Amino acid sequence: MFQRIVAMMIRVHKKMKQFCKGCGIEGHKQESCSKAFLKFHNSGPMDYDKSPAWADVLKEHPRILEVLPHGRPRIPSSIHLKELALLTGHVVTKRDK
Repeated sequence: MFQRIVAMMIRVHKKMKQFCKGCGIEGHKQESCSKAFLKFHNSGPMDYDKSPAWADVLKEHPRILEVLPHGRPRIPSSIHLKELALLTGHVVTKRDK
């Protein structure tokens, strides 16, 4: 009985943990993503970490995972880019739109 309850709780938790395929941020679906105007937004159907947009982020900012929370792929914010600049010494003035 206990194992069934734990298994059910795990299934519910997985459903609650939803990451946007457009920006990689937790808590909303791609259809309602407010970051669709940003340069690194993924408009395709694949998860963000498998998208060409994420590949572009890594190409432009190879060490970005070092400053992202939990090392989770997502569109970098201006705060992430400032942290990356401090880490690498390469200054990024703003995100491209």
